[in-house]
Amino acid sequence: MRKLLLALIAFALLVPAAAAGPPPKYPIDIDVAKQAGGPWIDNGFVRKNVDKKTESIFWRVRNREDHKLDLTLETLKSGSGAGDYRVRWFRGDKDITKEARDGEFAFGLRSGEKKTFEATLNPKVSNPGPVCIIPFFTVHNDVIGDYSYGVYVNDDGVCG
Repeated sequence: MRKLLLALIAFALLVPAAAAGPPPKYPIDIDVAKQAGGPWIDNGFVRKNVDKKTESIFWRVRNREDHKLDLTLETLKSGSGAGDYRVRWFRGDKDITKEARDGEFAFGLRSGEKKTFEATLNPKVSNPGPVCIIPFFTVHNDVIGDYSYGVYVNDDGVCG
């Protein structure tokens, strides 16, 4: 009887864990760097201080699927200092600011391929306030979803 009771308790403890399943698999990885060559941060808190000169932030997106993904990039900025910066977006040397702001910058990623995007923040005032810089990478084929990695600028809590 005691073995049966222990077996039932063990079963009751294991079933919810098995039902929860593995963590979700995301179709893309997003890494962030404060400089063009890295180091790349793939998880956690990223803060960049911007005062009087133009600074850059870099996002690297990698396809984790075994097939090509079609994506779009849409960008936004939020926080009390959002109007204190002129933000421009680049893919290589190409200025994609308008398309990215409108959510219309489309690109593809082959399996395993990485692409890097740069945001330049040019302060328009002498003491710019806090802002969260957020790129949304939307996957449009079989694994549909929005994925982002916001960067805290001049504050540790502006992104939420």
